[in-house]
Amino acid sequence: MVRIRNTETNQKLLLKCFYGKVVTMEFASHRDPLLAVLDKSRTLHVFKIEDSDAEDDSLKVETLLVLRPPDVQPGTDNQTLCWCPWVPNSSRALPLLNSVPQTIALPPDPSMLLSISCGSKVEILDVASASKLLRFHFPQPLATELNAVESEAQATNEHVIGWNRNQLISVLADRLRTCVSYACTEDHGNTVTALQISRDASCMASACLDGKVRVFSLFNEKDSISDILIPVHVFSPHGGLPLYGMVFLDDRDSETSRSTTWSTLLTGAQYNRELRLWSCANWSCIQTLRFCFSKPDPQHPELQDSTAPSLIPNAKPSIIMSFDWSKSLLVAADITRRFHSRHRSVSQILREEKFSETWAVIQISVAAGFRTPLINSSQNITRVCQFYAPPSSARENYSA
Repeated sequence: MVRIRNTETNQKLLLKCFYGKVVTMEFASHRDPLLAVLDKSRTLHVFKIEDSDAEDDSLKVETLLVLRPPDVQPGTDNQTLCWCPWVPNSSRALPLLNSVPQTIALPPDPSMLLSISCGSKVEILDVASASKLLRFHFPQPLATELNAVESEAQATNEHVIGWNRNQLISVLADRLRTCVSYACTEDHGNTVTALQISRDASCMASACLDGKVRVFSLFNEKDSISDILIPVHVFSPHGGLPLYGMVFLDDRDSETSRSTTWSTLLTGAQYNRELRLWSCANWSCIQTLRFCFSKPDPQHPELQDSTAPSLIPNAKPSIIMSFDWSKSLLVAADITRRFHSRHRSVSQILREEKFSETWAVIQISVAAGFRTPLINSSQNITRVCQFYAPPSSARENYSA
């Protein structure tokens, strides 16, 4: 189940209409709060969240899409998804796309583009177009696709409508290919661990356990009858080490910045213990960052335990990453080790570092910057940081 809360109104919503445990989820950069969820049964759920006018504290939900696998398949945790972080007036950075025919236009709303992976296969679809066509051609889901438990879950939630991927492909088969509505890649041969769509909706990239990053152009020839995406660039950013993270980084300071999109690419290998920053113009490595054990400081023996693994014995760093909305600030957390002293009951900041780089940098950000007084101090923090959050997106008011 998933609980959603509006952080401003404190209205809540509990979603329980899944066919297995929730594997991953992500809010879209749309002006309306849209949430995509993948559960273990390989089913994609897309919800539109709305505030309620009622006096109670419940949110309203509309199910835009429930897309099931074409046949019965074993459940998997190896799934990921990514919305297009659409920003208008973005220019493309890579010369390799200059030769691609510009006969395929962008979807009416590129922020509705969603890329998903299950195991070694990747798909991208326009959620708005897919939902509209499926509701028109298949007003009701196929009852034979639901087992007894799933039928009961469907009966208890009037919003749930489901289709399978064969139905989606059939309604899109005869469409005019004027924009990207649905496409898929060939089998990667190994588990896909990360997906990214450029903010100008011109390309998609995948990272895989085989150590390769594959970049796909979303612009195809107008007369093409194939929905198979062919990579325009493939490389191994960490010498073949398994990849666990990847994101396009943009040099921008406003929502409508005309600076080039996906000018740099951040990749992570070995559970993100090694991060590398790449120039997408010539695929050269700009910077390498490695997370490793810190040596005890003899001048501060009381902090010797602060760097020891405390959750898993002899565990190496295992980093999870999250980015702010501008994709220029990064939050990294080690899920295997604690960094505060185990002998102290008060949490505190042990170290502060500042980096000044001429290229895109790795920093930390969660929300909007603000002024706040220091505890037991007459001095004030004049500015924590200036963060960017698109005012047109409703995502920042919701948590799941």
